[in-house]
Amino acid sequence: MTLVVPDGHLWIVRDIDAYSNVGASSLTFFVAHATPGVLGAPPFMMGKISGGSEDLVQWRGRQVLPAGDEMILLPNGGSVDFNISGYDLLT
Repeated sequence: MTLVVPDGHLWIVRDIDAYSNVGASSLTFFVAHATPGVLGAPPFMMGKISGGSEDLVQWRGRQVLPAGDEMILLPNGGSVDFNISGYDLLT
């Protein structure tokens, strides 16, 4: 899933909670900040949830995304519920 910061906005991400109730296999996931036209989107949150478990992975920090930038949420091997909080500032 990709979230795009709308024109006239500035997102400041402060907290992310990633929850999954994994079946038989484990899963990994990452959250990255991408700038269109710039190669590479380094992840600022990565996690792994073991198979057969229920787990919550938390990230606390400060990630600033200007208008037009993207936040990419990518689970690999299962589904993850993300709860993201922070600020949506009008510029």
